[in-house]
Amino acid sequence: MGQARPWHEEDSFWETVRPVLFTARRWEETPREVEAMVSLLGLSSGARVLDLCCGVGRHSLEFARRGFQVTWVDRTATYLHEARRRAAEEGLQVEFLQEDMRAFVRPGAFDAVINYFTSFGYFESDEDERRVLANAHRSLRPSGVLLIEMMGKGDPGSRLQRTRLAGRRGNAHPGGQKACA
Repeated sequence: MGQARPWHEEDSFWETVRPVLFTARRWEETPREVEAMVSLLGLSSGARVLDLCCGVGRHSLEFARRGFQVTWVDRTATYLHEARRRAAEEGLQVEFLQEDMRAFVRPGAFDAVINYFTSFGYFESDEDERRVLANAHRSLRPSGVLLIEMMGKGDPGSRLQRTRLAGRRGNAHPGGQKACA
């Protein structure tokens, strides 16, 4: 008898929580969130953006509307179908890939890797978490940037921090600087 898959690998879980995760209000907030990402990361239209664990594509679609070259990666088939449908309805160009974020890597391909909406930290092993970070790092161009948004259990205001790494893609052990945003 096979071992049960972890909760984050069960499509039925993601289908069940979809109405809670992707409300009309979330869709309304998306342009503001993407504007903040673009500003924080210093991105220009036309930049190549990887939306890693992007769900139904809220941010991918908004980046595409703004002229960015977007690659969407998520493992949930129903989310992939919804994102493709929405992109087709608007005539948006987005590359859609159904992949596990632990396996996806495209060396030197992206100006930014976005991992938003608390989509990091699911895995039981630190090795899997490190693999995701290493693959994201390898997927960045030399001056590329990585944005990971995570909500903690503390004061929501405390998560509004901006961390700038002293080094970029080429620095294997970047030192960090933190500043409140």
